[in-house]
Amino acid sequence: MIGLRKISGKSMEPTFAQGDFVIVQKFCFKPRVNNIIIAKTVDGEVIKRIKKIKEKVYYLKGDNSNSAEYTINKKQIMGKIIKKIK
Repeated sequence: MIGLRKISGKSMEPTFAQGDFVIVQKFCFKPRVNNIIIAKTVDGEVIKRIKKIKEKVYYLKGDNSNSAEYTINKKQIMGKIIKKIK
């Protein structure tokens, strides 16, 4: 299943800019380090890069050095970003 999301905020700059659209693959992928994903967190849905996976914990951070960091489990991952559309 494929979905479309609009980037809001600056946490993924320079990879994605506010207002960019991205295509999300919602199933059939194995999350890996450096994948950009959409996840459910305490702050709502976020689009971040997987920086590290350790003992079934996923460590996420935006590409902008000022972005927040998150730790999640696999159940919180909603999909993988597969393409940017401007």
